[in-house]
Amino acid sequence: MKIMTFSDAAGLFGVSQATISRWVKDGKLKEGTKAGKQKTVTQESTDALLSDTAFQMGQEATKKQLEEKRKVTQMYAKQQEIEVLKQKVTNLENLIVNLSEALEQNRKVVQICEHKIENLCNITQNNIKQKGEIQSIPNDNVIPTKGSQKDPKRRHKKTE
Repeated sequence: MKIMTFSDAAGLFGVSQATISRWVKDGKLKEGTKAGKQKTVTQESTDALLSDTAFQMGQEATKKQLEEKRKVTQMYAKQQEIEVLKQKVTNLENLIVNLSEALEQNRKVVQICEHKIENLCNITQNNIKQKGEIQSIPNDNVIPTKGSQKDPKRRHKKTE
């Protein structure tokens, strides 16, 4: 529902805000939702009052004056729509900035993780190489314990 403040409605009709308030009480205009602390009237009720031929503003309104006032009302509504759209654009711009910052932070985290993974891979490769070198050292100096090593050439006799 489109609305306009009492001040704007007063300007539209060329009357005071007190008159607009009285018209709301008398039912000539319908009160809209408040815009902050400002009282408002519905645009539908202002349009209806402007088109009402029985309505008098101290002098008979001509068709040309009514059309001009309708245009002002429509222009006011468009201005309200533009303000809403501007706010939406601002909100979207802020969202884009926030998402861009988050994306950049995520890229940095990914780079740090990739670097840590690369370091872990290098450490693992070095450990594997060291184990291979340790396993290739001959065990000539190791004294086997009883039953710890079996001679593959020696066969066990089956006991019957």
